[in-house]
Amino acid sequence: MSKSESPCPDGLIRVVVCLPSTPDPVRAEWREETLVGEAANRVAGSNGIDVRAPTFQTEADEVLDPNITLKAAGVECHDKLELVSFGGGV
Repeated sequence: MSKSESPCPDGLIRVVVCLPSTPDPVRAEWREETLVGEAANRVAGSNGIDVRAPTFQTEADEVLDPNITLKAAGVECHDKLELVSFGGGV
């Protein structure tokens, strides 16, 4: 699905998140002002993953600062992210 096929409603970001040791990614949706770390913590918790300092890594291998908003981090609707621990691994 391309970003232009299904735009997100104003203020929302929908993404696909790849989880460690799980073959199937999950879909998630947050308000764009949600902190990266808060969003990562929600995904980890709802999937039974214990992560010390959860954040996301982009397809370009950029680890996102957990203390800024999804919008400030440049996360866009339909991005694919990977759940990681801030500082490395999960």
